[in-house]
Amino acid sequence: MKLNKFTVILAILLVSILAIGAVSAESVDDAGIVAVADGDIQESVEVTDTADDLSTADTADETVGDDSSGPDDTAEYDLDDDTYSTYFNEDGSATDALSADGNYYLNVGTLTNKDIKIVSGQNVYIQGKEGAGIINNGTITIGGGAIGQINTVQISGITFVNTNKNAIVVNQHAKNVAIARNNFDLTYDDTYTDNAIAIMTKGLVEDVTIVGNEIKMTSAASYTYGLDLTYYLDWYTFGDGNAKNFYIAENTFDIESTAQSGMAEAMYLDSIIDSVIEGNNINVKTTNPGVSNYAMQVADSWGFFNDPWASSPYNVAIKDNTIVLDSADLAYGISVISLWSYTEDYDEIIKDMVISGNDVTITTQTEGVGISASSSDVSITDNKVTLNAAHDPVQAYTDGYIGNIS
Repeated sequence: MKLNKFTVILAILLVSILAIGAVSAESVDDAGIVAVADGDIQESVEVTDTADDLSTADTADETVGDDSSGPDDTAEYDLDDDTYSTYFNEDGSATDALSADGNYYLNVGTLTNKDIKIVSGQNVYIQGKEGAGIINNGTITIGGGAIGQINTVQISGITFVNTNKNAIVVNQHAKNVAIARNNFDLTYDDTYTDNAIAIMTKGLVEDVTIVGNEIKMTSAASYTYGLDLTYYLDWYTFGDGNAKNFYIAENTFDIESTAQSGMAEAMYLDSIIDSVIEGNNINVKTTNPGVSNYAMQVADSWGFFNDPWASSPYNVAIKDNTIVLDSADLAYGISVISLWSYTEDYDEIIKDMVISGNDVTITTQTEGVGISASSSDVSITDNKVTLNAAHDPVQAYTDGYIGNIS
């Protein structure tokens, strides 16, 4: 996975070097990519019904029920440091006190240095008790079993206070998972050698809703991500297909990287399809040169080369997000990156992207790209981009394969 991300970084750097034209320290209002003969950048592309259906609620809260939204026949268990050993083993796996079929609430008080792993079941609700719901140095992991083994899980009202430890992992084949109204206060020092991640999904997951969370990260780790939605299960193992049907809305990201090298990113969206990302507030700050700064990146892991077959990302809407980046090095607001040859001869290339109504502000000591798209059938309209650079060119909208800037 890291290798893929590093490749993506190099691709973006190449885009910024080769792109034609520049603007410096100026604001770009209501700009859109204009259709050109050599490519297929269009003024309007409709996202299909699958993605549109994900954003029909007036607010993100309407998408996820309240903390008592489970079936009436679900059992309830109070979970804290004193009762933990009744329901979980030392490694975080569930004991026989929790039904493998699910249908229960876990009402979390305070847990310290304890993990929660739910491999199977339906209608599992992990929720913070009123005035509590604090997990100190713990991780909640969902799924990891066979297809259909985990379905309908909600994590809500939890405050994670972790040092050198990630908070939530959703494993392959999990379906219908909601992560809503949680607080993350995560700190990583320079001894942490893995990726620092608040919320991670792995491989083929479906119908994941991430809404109303507040994510604060202070990290000296080389690679820091608020959300890491990855096609890979580990460095060498790809997923069984594209992750799909994400609804990511009304989350707040406050990320500061003090690393000496690497990257900090609010959202890494790897080969996702049929998804909506809207109404999020993103602030990312990097303090040292050598650390790239990203708000969000839709990336292509070439899943079509793998067996079982997957595809490049498609049918993704990125709308009405507010982004502020303060960077000591390169900074990128919204990036859609295809590593495949830019040609309509290949059905697998990134396509059907809508980037609309976003407000991007970048301050960088080197150069920045407000919104960039290397894809087919992309609509970039009604966005506002404000770019401030100490030196070097600043590009507003680029398409590296066509060389078009508008």
